[in-house]
Amino acid sequence: MAKKKFKDTDYLTISAYLRAKEARMLDSTGFDRLLSSASFEDAAHILSEFGYGTFPSKDMKSVNEVLNTRRGDAYAEILDNEAARPLIEIFARKYDYHNVKVMVKAQALSTDGSALLSDGGTVDKQTFAELWNQEEGLPSPLRETADSAKALMAGSGDPQLVDIAVDKAYFAEILRIAKATRIPFIVGYVNALRDSANLRTAVRCIRMGRSGMFLNDALIDGSAVDTQKICEEMTPAAIREAYSGTGFEAAAALAEQAVSSDSVTALERACDEAVNAHLATSILVGFGAEVVLSYLVELENEITSVRMILSGKLSGIAPEQIRERLGGDHV
Repeated sequence: MAKKKFKDTDYLTISAYLRAKEARMLDSTGFDRLLSSASFEDAAHILSEFGYGTFPSKDMKSVNEVLNTRRGDAYAEILDNEAARPLIEIFARKYDYHNVKVMVKAQALSTDGSALLSDGGTVDKQTFAELWNQEEGLPSPLRETADSAKALMAGSGDPQLVDIAVDKAYFAEILRIAKATRIPFIVGYVNALRDSANLRTAVRCIRMGRSGMFLNDALIDGSAVDTQKICEEMTPAAIREAYSGTGFEAAAALAEQAVSSDSVTALERACDEAVNAHLATSILVGFGAEVVLSYLVELENEITSVRMILSGKLSGIAPEQIRERLGGDHV
């Protein structure tokens, strides 16, 4: 956790290093080659040209191992820079809180959830599983979130309520980390993630016929967007009005289509684009936290896209279908 205000010059060396690494990451041409490759083996060979390791076997276990190594190696290269550590933690926390959800639900079903845990968190998945049932096992604030989620599941039996509670704890934590950096760009990024999550939640609740009271409880606190009318009316029109004049105006305009159709892909893509718009200014920055954050977002997007492509190759899905699922700027 940052205990001082970092200056742009604190990121000078790491910014230059990451700019060089960005130039060697997969671009649209690289993704086109992956999608057009004839087989999983051909795709793996292409990835080796971009610094990915060898896939020991032709299955998703091997894919996840290689991609986790890719992320872990990238984090390790950045962690030496004190100013960059909180930025990595913002990304890693997503996997920590996902793992809380997995273990709470598995415990409720009296099953072993360790096989479903994700790597990439501040606590590696093996240690997470080992510490789960120890009274003082997980570090704070994960321990408090886990205890609350266990109690909520035991009392309600509703996994969706657990998801909501854990998501709220996750956003509260990453906002705390962002504010501790005292860098407006970082805080703005986390706020954009929150507003995106709230917009998606509002649409999802309307699609499911949930009440305004349920939506109000599900929304992440702290947004400057006035969501009261959405909770009162539970209509796409209310969503459009609430997000009018914000960076999510274009995404909110797709709410009606998302509610009335079977697909929310266009809305989710528009939400991602709105978050990315906040990052766009980092292109003009020579060095600073903006460069590090932009790299971490690009790294996460690359790993996610590669996983989807390789999964599609293993499942025999046509390249056109994989491309449609990916969307976004890569393809």
